[in-house]
This record gives sequence, structure tokens and C-alpha cells, in this order.
Amino acid sequence: MAASIRCRTAWLALACLPVLGACQLSEIKIGSDGSEVTMTGARGAEADSPGPSGHAACRALIVAQAEAWNRGDLEAFAEGYERSDHLVFATVEGTQVGFDDMLARYRRTYPDRAAMGRLTFSGLSFSDLDPEHVAARGVWRLQRAEDEPHGTFLLVFRQRPEGWRIVLDYTTSAGA
Repeated sequence: MAASIRCRTAWLALACLPVLGACQLSEIKIGSDGSEVTMTGARGAEADSPGPSGHAACRALIVAQAEAWNRGDLEAFAEGYERSDHLVFATVEGTQVGFDDMLARYRRTYPDRAAMGRLTFSGLSFSDLDPEHVAARGVWRLQRAEDEPHGTFLLVFRQRPEGWRIVLDYTTSAGA
């Protein structure tokens, strides 16, 4: 039995992921402007899950991103994302579609080490979506001289030949 969810925004699609969590995710389609996301999966599909090894690899990627960020290496931080025109990065301020747009947004928002601050992640949890996708959620916090912005995030990782990469990122923020 197939299940399909169509959402008008990336953040709503991410919120719907638990509904498809019991499915083998077979397709994620993202509108060219990121304004519509359709996810399809087969309910009751008996599929291998990434399990603990996928979760550990995704956790290691998040840790490596924090280390790169704290060195001031935005390019190394961005290596955790899939280099794709279909990557979705969504915040309450808007949605970037594609790796280049996502990286440009990071460069505009964090132009120097002072703006980047020190990044920490906490409360990480992981869920299998299908054999090639893992969802992760957690809390992020920046420690800067003048403020401590923080928020939550929900990521979807896809297993690629080069390793696990983030393909969908919905991040909230507060305290900036």
C-alpha cells in the first residue's frame, strides 16, 4: 500500500516525515522553487534500515560540521550537505533550493568568525526513514560575544557513494 504526502512548504514536509517513517520512502520530489514537496513511500515495506551504523555516521557528520564551524571553515561545514540542485534548506526567513544557494545564504549570514561564534549541538536523536534515509533532530546554539542565538533543527540524510549527506534541513532560530 502506497502513502503519499504533498506539502506546500519544506518545513511542513519535514513535520510530516514521522507519518512516512513506517514506510519505505521511495521518492522525494521538490518543486523547482522549493515551494512544494511530495514524499511517497510504500507502507509495510520490509526494508533494511540504516540502523545504528547509519545513525553513527550521521552523528559523526554533525560532529565534524561543528568542528569545522568552530575552526571558521564554512566550506568544510558545508561538505556535510549534498552538492545538489535539489538540496532544500528552510528557515522561517525563507527556503534555499540547491547547494550553491544554501552556501551563499551561510556566507551572507555569517561573514566572519565573530558572526559564526562557537557552535554546539545537543539533544540529538535519529530515526530511520528507509534504507537510504535517516532523519535527525536536535538543538543548536551559537555562543558569540554579543548574543547566543539558538534553535532546533530537523535534517534528512541520504546515503551517497561518498557517505551520508544532508539533503533537507529545516532550522528554527531564536535569541539572535
